[in-house]
Amino acid sequence: MADCANCRTANAAGRRFCAACGAALPQPCPACGFANAESDRFCGGCGRPLGLLAQPDAAPQAQPEMRSATVLFVDLVGYTRQTAAAGAEALHDLLGHFFRLADAAVERWGGHVDKHIGDAVMAVFGAPVAHENDPERALRAAVEILAAVGRLSFPDGTPLAVHAALATGLLLAAKTGSDRHATYTVTGAAANLAARLHDLAGPGEIWLDPRAADAVAAMAELEPLPPQAVAGLALPVAPSRFRALRHRGQQGEPPLVGRAGELTRL
Repeated sequence: MADCANCRTANAAGRRFCAACGAALPQPCPACGFANAESDRFCGGCGRPLGLLAQPDAAPQAQPEMRSATVLFVDLVGYTRQTAAAGAEALHDLLGHFFRLADAAVERWGGHVDKHIGDAVMAVFGAPVAHENDPERALRAAVEILAAVGRLSFPDGTPLAVHAALATGLLLAAKTGSDRHATYTVTGAAANLAARLHDLAGPGEIWLDPRAADAVAAMAELEPLPPQAVAGLALPVAPSRFRALRHRGQQGEPPLVGRAGELTRL
């Protein structure tokens, strides 16, 4: 059902114009479901072009594609313990507030909120919309979330804290699910690694996998950590812990990355 903004008439699903007054109706994006105005050229929810709204099967996201992207996982520290003590009802509004803060930060930095899992947010930077500095955007979103959450507290007065992790790599971006329910998401090792690293990060910490760390080294101070055994991976991973953002004058020239083979031959 779609309500007409002009006359408030409830219209049947699939209509593009109001049955009562003929005004254009909001059109859901075939990729993320965000309700867009008839005249909108790009989706307000995920940024994809809307020229093919009437033919969702022809949308770019309908076909699986490999994308270089950065996955951000962030969730509340101690939420399960607080739920056991105070009850889910007492924490419902607080969880909603956290999701609104986190989602707004992700969208402000050009990312896509992939899903909410319990008290965790999974976001993707690089799919469906890509930028040349997606790892940097993901890190800045994580920093903003940590700062915003630090001003909140649980019902018993315990300050809220989150832990987060970023991982960068090639991911399969596609609609995944069944005929009854399908969503646009990413699948791959980087998504799994981000989830594992964020489990290892302490309260108020942001961990980065080696590829994400290389990508943000020019704009962030990072602390290399000892190799960590990660469930599901045969070899340990050497992550880095975020310390601070560099001031613009401190950034200098960005490092040359991704050319280890060529540099070895030289």
